Amino acid sequence: MTRKTLLCGQRRTGKGWMRRVACFSFGATCAGAALFSGISDLYAAPIVHGDYIGATVDYLGVQEESATDPGATLFAAPTISGDSLDFNPTNFAATASGANGNDITDSNLQFDVMAHAGKGIQSLSITEAGDASLAGFSNDALASVTTNVFVDILELNGTTPVSINVQADLAFSPSNGTYQLSVVGGPTFNTAWSGNVLLDLSSYLPNTSDLVTKIHVSLDNTLTALSQDGTSAFIQKKDADASAISIDINTLPEPTSLLVALTGVAAVFGLRRRNG
Repeated sequence: MTRKTLLCGQRRTGKGWMRRVACFSFGATCAGAALFSGISDLYAAPIVHGDYIGATVDYLGVQEESATDPGATLFAAPTISGDSLDFNPTNFAATASGANGNDITDSNLQFDVMAHAGKGIQSLSITEAGDASLAGFSNDALASVTTNVFVDILELNGTTPVSINVQADLAFSPSNGTYQLSVVGGPTFNTAWSGNVLLDLSSYLPNTSDLVTKIHVSLDNTLTALSQDGTSAFIQKKDADASAISIDINTLPEPTSLLVALTGVAAVFGLRRRNG
């Protein structure tokens, strides 16, 4: 039994989502289905988890919002350790069974990362993990996971506002995060999966001397389960982590300060030679 039905798909528009709908054989008009979808999204408020203070960076305005399960808490409230934000979802899954089974579960996770005074954000790491299972004797079934990462670099060096956009996708293994019964073999298949991406933010900056001090992160997470007659598919996200690697803004001295320091060392060395 399919947990819910998605009427064709969805597409991302700006920071939100808009569903594309088709009538298929459900007997409702496309206009009515589209109106219902729009109303459900309109009244679904984001789940706000708040701010989390790290060792050298803060995660601010952490929130999630689902287009397929409006109002549902899929990631759940995170915990923080050092500079790592850890989510342990218990209800983030997609499942389908029987003929024409289909289930798409989506959630958009957003937060800002702000460096503490004297610190800069050098890189951002996103990792996820979960499991998937397929079953059936004759027909096909499929389960898949995707995560798109959108990062807006908002501030450099603690004072300079900028707008630099970075986009990346998590790389999943095994099988790139897509598992199809006719490919992996039946009658049953079970696997753990994991995905990750590491963004070196310094590589997107105009000057090598600049350091990122504030970013906005948006993660679009999608689980898909499809089934045919006599088959079933299930996939679940069980862990998601965001980790910011920070460095000291004044790790390297300014050229003028370095020249003054070298001049002082030379003067002391010369004085010692004259006194020697």
